[in-house]
Amino acid sequence: MAAGFHGNNGLDPSTCIHIMKTYVLPTLLYGLEIRIPTKLNIDKLEMFFKKLLKQILSLLQNVPDVVPYFISGMIPIEGQIQIKILSYFYSICLLSEESTEKQIARRQFAVKDQNSHSWFIEVKKIKYDLPEIYLLLDTPYTKNQWKNLMYNNINKYWKNYYTDISKIYRNISYLNVEEYHPGKQHPLIYIQTSSSRDINRLPIKLKLVSGTYILQENISKFNQNNVIATCLQEVEDLPHFLLKCTLLESIRKASLEDIKKEYKI
Repeated sequence: MAAGFHGNNGLDPSTCIHIMKTYVLPTLLYGLEIRIPTKLNIDKLEMFFKKLLKQILSLLQNVPDVVPYFISGMIPIEGQIQIKILSYFYSICLLSEESTEKQIARRQFAVKDQNSHSWFIEVKKIKYDLPEIYLLLDTPYTKNQWKNLMYNNINKYWKNYYTDISKIYRNISYLNVEEYHPGKQHPLIYIQTSSSRDINRLPIKLKLVSGTYILQENISKFNQNNVIATCLQEVEDLPHFLLKCTLLESIRKASLEDIKKEYKI
């Protein structure tokens, strides 16, 4: 990946994600609403997508897969492909009854069973608590109604799915996963300046909230011995590192003053 598109240098993660959504994803998913990929191929696309997100966010590749989704506000490739499929099917529903596509759709729903590999049956298998797909041929929603219903249900499904999975990862407890909203990026990656200094701070912040920043506590568990903090006072866990360590007091004090001024505390 080009240097400017990597989280450690160049553009900030929020801008990189926007560029990826604008240029990379349309190319990556081009035509997949017509030629629906198999589960194996979706997994390959998902693997590439997660790797790309982790690189943009400067996260280690062994970080839990839920983390890049929480921070970027993205949903997995499977969900994005299904949005394209449902959108394309909706465009068929809006065609006149004389159109070839709509006549084929009615015939496929009438004669094919659930085991068929027909494109229309594959569309029918997509659920997300949406109304029965074939009913849209007779009474289609308005464009805005269908778009809102589709996005709301799909985003709600993946939000619940990843929120439930996140409960098994203790090291991401500071990520505030309950605030994950597909389509909205985590506040941490929003910066109000293009300063390279602020951009370079982001990887450390993201590693802290994702539980991949190596503290003395982590070293202690790995080496199976008692390693105390840099200030030699107590075990260096995340609360100590951020709030208590005396060696970092001068840095912490300046940051706390900025926070107090910004939020008028």
